[in-house]
Amino acid sequence: MTAHLLKTSRLLFFSVILSLCSISPNSSAAPGLREGIENERVQVKNLRELFHRPDRLPTLPARHTFIFWVNGDADHFVSKSVSTEDDSGLYRADKIVVERLEAAARDCSNCNVLILHDQRGSSHWYTADKPWATYFKVLSRGRLILDRHSDELNGADPRTLVALLRFAAKNFSGTQLHLVYSGHGFRAEYQPDAMARVDEERIVQPFDYSHPASQYGESLFLRSIRASRLPSRLASVTLAACSMMSLDLASRLESFSEYMIASEVDVLETLDAGFRFEFLRDIQDTMDSDSVSRLIASRVLEAFRSASPDADAMMESPSTWMRLANAPLIQARLNLLLIKVKHLAQGPETLSQALQSAQLKKGPSSRFLDDLRSKGKAEAIVSMIARTLQAPSMHPGDVDLGMLLEFIASHSVDREIRDEAIRILELLKTELRTYNSSSAKLGVSTSLKAPFSSIGR
Repeated sequence: MTAHLLKTSRLLFFSVILSLCSISPNSSAAPGLREGIENERVQVKNLRELFHRPDRLPTLPARHTFIFWVNGDADHFVSKSVSTEDDSGLYRADKIVVERLEAAARDCSNCNVLILHDQRGSSHWYTADKPWATYFKVLSRGRLILDRHSDELNGADPRTLVALLRFAAKNFSGTQLHLVYSGHGFRAEYQPDAMARVDEERIVQPFDYSHPASQYGESLFLRSIRASRLPSRLASVTLAACSMMSLDLASRLESFSEYMIASEVDVLETLDAGFRFEFLRDIQDTMDSDSVSRLIASRVLEAFRSASPDADAMMESPSTWMRLANAPLIQARLNLLLIKVKHLAQGPETLSQALQSAQLKKGPSSRFLDDLRSKGKAEAIVSMIARTLQAPSMHPGDVDLGMLLEFIASHSVDREIRDEAIRILELLKTELRTYNSSSAKLGVSTSLKAPFSSIGR
C-alpha cells in the first residue's frame, strides 16, 4: 500500500510539473503526427526517469546549490589548441566540461551540485563509460547522492529546464540556487526601442541535434524559468556560452535572478582555455550571493589568463558580473537617450559613427601582445598583429555599451545628451565588473542595427 502511494505521488508530482507549464513543446518539432506523439511519449518518460522525486534525498546542509545544465547535444567541439586545422584534434566540448565539472563538484565540500548532461544524440558519440544519452547527477558536499540516466532528452523542450529547476527547489529548499548553462549561445537580437520590443529574435535551430527541428531562444529560456514558479529569485544565472552578456538580456532577466555572469564576446575554447568551473572548490558557507557570483565571474574564464603564452592564450575573453536590480531602469534610460540623439539635426550621422566606433570585436589578449614585445617584436608589427587578430562578434549589431556611451558623450553637440550619457555610464560602472580582460571598456553589449530605423518609431 505504501509503495503504491509513493508511486502515485511521484506520478502526481510530474503531472503537476507538466500541467503547470504554460508553455508547450514546439508543435513543429516532428514532421508527422505519429512521430510527434512518439517524441512526446519518450520525452515525458525521460523526464520522469530523470526527475521523479526520490523517497528521501540524503542531503547535507549547505548554503549554496549550483544547477548545471550542460547542452552537449550540438556541434560543439574543442581543439587541442587554436592552431589545430583538421578533425583529428577535435574533442567533444561537453565531455571535457563535464569531466572537469564533476571533479570540481566532488571537491566542493560546502555546496550542493546538480548536473544535467545531455550528450550528443548519435550513439557513436557516446563514450564507453557513459553509454546513455542523458545523465543527471546530484552531489551534496562532495558526495554523490543521486545518479540517474535516460534515453535522449530534448533540451529545447521547455519542460527540461522547468523540471530541473523544480527538482532543485523542492529538494534543496532554503538554499540559494545558482543556475549555470553551458552550451551554444542563444541570445536574442533587438533594436533598442522605447515604444515596443517586437523585433525578431535570434532562434537557434537545431538547438538539440537529436531533434533537427528543435528551436530555442532567449524568450523560451526566460519563459521556462517563469514556468518553474520558484519560491524566490535565483541567486545568480551564469551563461557559459558565446556573446550572452548584454543589457537587453540583463533587463529581461532581472525578474528571475539577482546577478548575471556571462561574456559579451564569442569565446574561443580549447583544452587549455575556455569556460571552467573550478570555482566550486572555493565556495564557503559564509559567502553570500554577491560574493559567490563575483567569484564565479572572476574564475569562469580564468583559464585564458593562466594558459601558457602561446596560441591558446591569444584571444581575450572577458567575463562580466552584473547586478540586475537596476538593469531595466538603465535600459529605459538608454533607449530614451538614443531617441533624443536620433532627433538631433546630426543625430543619425552621430549614431552611425557610434556604431562603427563601438562595434564589438574579439581581440588578442594584452598578455599575448606583451609576450610578442618581450620577444623583440617591433611595436608596428605588434599593432599589425593586433588588428589582424580582431574578429567580429557573432551578433553583427552588437556594440560595447561603454564605448557607445563614451562616443556619444564626446561627440554629441547637445550638452544635455552628453551629460546623460555620462550619468548612464557611471551608473553602469556601479552595477557591473569585468574580469579577465584588459581591453573591454565595460564588458556589456547592446544590440544596435544600422540605420537605427526602429529607434523612436
